[in-house]
Amino acid sequence: MSNINDKDIYHIYFKLCDSNLITENERMMLIEYQKQTMTEKSTSIFIRSLCLLNDPDLEEFIQPYLDRVDMPNVASDALICLCRLGLAQKYRGDIMKMLRSDYPDDKRFRIVGAAITCIGLYLHEHPDQEFSQIIRQFISRTDDPLLRSARDNYSIISARMAASVAMGADPAVVVDDVASMNEYIARFLAERGHG
Repeated sequence: MSNINDKDIYHIYFKLCDSNLITENERMMLIEYQKQTMTEKSTSIFIRSLCLLNDPDLEEFIQPYLDRVDMPNVASDALICLCRLGLAQKYRGDIMKMLRSDYPDDKRFRIVGAAITCIGLYLHEHPDQEFSQIIRQFISRTDDPLLRSARDNYSIISARMAASVAMGADPAVVVDDVASMNEYIARFLAERGHG
């Protein structure tokens, strides 16, 4: 299985995205692929593929990518994946670290957005005053649209989605339903809006 290439991994990824099962051989290909040198894009696809397998036992293959400061998008993909696998509480410190990261501005907005997404996943399972306050702060940035940059908008949208997920929303549904999202946000602010 030593000749695994990006095309094989993309095939597996798209198969998983379509909710198709993969064979045991394809699963082993994914695991073996990690041993190869990968570009940032192929590494992200690798991590996302592992995440779509929805198997917390794959943590050992995903966790090392949290420390990839040379590939911040990969680190954020790894953190989101670990949180989606139900491990958010274990990686609370990594969420805070990513939220407070000092990456350059062109990378930071995506990293902060990923951390906010992870906070929503965390809050869905675990009440946390500090994380609730962070989400409230980002949601409140919507007051003056003229002062917001596109990067701020990304963080605000991420916070709105995180508040919705924290209250039990299905991200795939609520993202296209603004009224529903607003209801989840109102519930979040009513139930967890006390700082």
